[in-house]
Amino acid sequence: MKKCLSVLTAALLLLMLCACGSKEPAAPEKQGDAWVNPQFNEYTLTKLRMVGKGDESSGYKVAFFPPETLDGAEGFLVFYSVREFDEVWEYLSSLTREEILTLDKPANRAYVMTDLSYCDGVGNTLNTAQKDLITGDDFTEPGTHYFYAAVFGADGLLSLEKAAQTAYIAPSAGKLRFTREGSVLTGTFASDTEGEIETNYVFLSANGYAAVKEQLSGADRAALDALSGSGCALRFDNAGSTEFLLDLSEQKDLDGNAVDPARCYYVYVASASAETLMGVSYCAERFVTPEALPASSGTIGSGSGILFPNGGAASIGGDRSSIISTSQAIFRGFPDTPRVAVIGASSGSERELWSYFYQDTPSVRSFEHRFADAGFEAVYIPLTAENRDTIGSDAYFASLVSSCHGVYFTGGNQSLGIYALQNADGDWNAVGQAVQDLFARGGFLAGTSAGAHMLGSVCFQDADSHAALTHAKPTEAVLTAAGVVCGEEGALYGGLPCDAAACGAALTFDSHFGARGRLARLCTMQRSGGAAYAVGLDEATGIAVTGGVGTVYGAGTVTVLDNRSAVYGNDDSHFSVSDLRVFVLSAGDQFDFTSGTLIASSAKASPAESAAPEQPEDFLASGSAQTRALLTFALSGEKSIQYPVAADGEEFTLRVEKSDDFSVVSSEKNYAASALSDLPQCAVSGLLLSIS
Repeated sequence: MKKCLSVLTAALLLLMLCACGSKEPAAPEKQGDAWVNPQFNEYTLTKLRMVGKGDESSGYKVAFFPPETLDGAEGFLVFYSVREFDEVWEYLSSLTREEILTLDKPANRAYVMTDLSYCDGVGNTLNTAQKDLITGDDFTEPGTHYFYAAVFGADGLLSLEKAAQTAYIAPSAGKLRFTREGSVLTGTFASDTEGEIETNYVFLSANGYAAVKEQLSGADRAALDALSGSGCALRFDNAGSTEFLLDLSEQKDLDGNAVDPARCYYVYVASASAETLMGVSYCAERFVTPEALPASSGTIGSGSGILFPNGGAASIGGDRSSIISTSQAIFRGFPDTPRVAVIGASSGSERELWSYFYQDTPSVRSFEHRFADAGFEAVYIPLTAENRDTIGSDAYFASLVSSCHGVYFTGGNQSLGIYALQNADGDWNAVGQAVQDLFARGGFLAGTSAGAHMLGSVCFQDADSHAALTHAKPTEAVLTAAGVVCGEEGALYGGLPCDAAACGAALTFDSHFGARGRLARLCTMQRSGGAAYAVGLDEATGIAVTGGVGTVYGAGTVTVLDNRSAVYGNDDSHFSVSDLRVFVLSAGDQFDFTSGTLIASSAKASPAESAAPEQPEDFLASGSAQTRALLTFALSGEKSIQYPVAADGEEFTLRVEKSDDFSVVSSEKNYAASALSDLPQCAVSGLLLSIS
């Protein structure tokens, strides 16, 4: 999806030329020294560039600048294909506008954008697991991948442009599948008998794809044959030989070690030409797992489950500012080193998740190391939206979750996370049930950003605050392995049903709340989803909810919307509400969800009145404009205030007033969040919000 980058970063991205895979990228079509578009017209996008690397579609971005005109244009689509420009042009030219829109999810053959501001030179990331526009194959399809961007209007395609940069994916065997009976694996894989592959090698490794690919990089046939000769791999000289039997009691892993019955292993196949390694593939749908199932962790702590969502951009490690370090009181009664199951299904493919969990980078330490720094033992759960039918119903991984004391859901796309926890019929799969059972035994469920959304029984996404005001009735969501199918106004679907046990009410959570100006969208989703309370979480800020009470931790604010006495308008095209109660909490404050009351931290006292409240040009703008406006109004002597907001060319008014039971207290400490650092930490109750 669209990534927010600085102008400098965007400029640097436009200068990058990426070569991916084991060969140099194929040269783009050229006439002289530059690609000449045979279908060039006034709608052709300019300065089109691809940047990226790796074997995942989501590792690539397509950036471009505006064409000569956008009059009549309705949107853009970015995609890749192994097919050349002329074939792509012919295909897209045959489609209507409506057919072009269907290329996005769930078909997932293009990323379609209807916001024309996206032609700003900043990279637009391809969808997770996006398919080839023409062939429908996965990104791992061998060959040269070309990257395209197109403009469409009411009558269909207006223009098509191709990036000069390409990505080459080397041939390798695929569709690796296996079953297990006792110590024997029986499997098959697909291999091209007409291409460059001459020999395939099947082997085991406890390490994920990125580590194995690096370990084998540069391997020649002699090195691969040595693996076979030492009992570390099975060799198949005929590329057409695709069936194998592997005895775990006799087989060594890639490192030459005997198979450990207490460890999990991947099954790989490496493909080689007459001289060298060409590619590596593996089975992401099934693992070789221990036959003995992990034991349940039993009753955890007090026996009352804890929901701990945070608003994103939160540190996990052991430093004093991390969300975990500042919230240690939550884990009283837990073991000295609690085990936390890390589920990254929101974040991408299994090969990406393994790298995030185990591998440090120069800028970001792995989940394994960051949780260790904070005093936890992190446990990898390889569940994704793509492998839910096997991993999600696997008794071993469900038991592995049950052996832990908490679950942590990573950020990304919350619809993928919920989808991965469900069966095809929409019921919770074995891992999803294990998560809820852990909570019922007193464990904690934590999540950041998209992971926070998953913790409410009312879940939503893809709604802009401004657009939500003129599209007051969200789409009924359709969840797919490529993500949720949304309308312009967003989509609603069910999240984890643990909030009622935690606080006695249905909750919906929103993340990056102040930073992205999400108050209006949270108001509309609360109404449509039927949640009694909606909770907006600032970045690096969380709320731990248990026993009916939520306690705030972190750097910014938590905004709670109580709609039990609110009155909503009936116009589905224009959102309106009156008497929606608003509470703003900061570190140390509590909210009692059973009574709807705020309990301020004892460190806060009545503040002196501040100067006049801030009047932002756009109340819903990014950069915490909404939060600063509410706080400065609460600290002022004003009794009411109005904020005009423009949405889709129409004017809305957000009116905030202080009720008879209004209260504000503040701390001697200012907020740690940089956007609020000049303001004292506050606890605000008794605000009434109306939107018309």
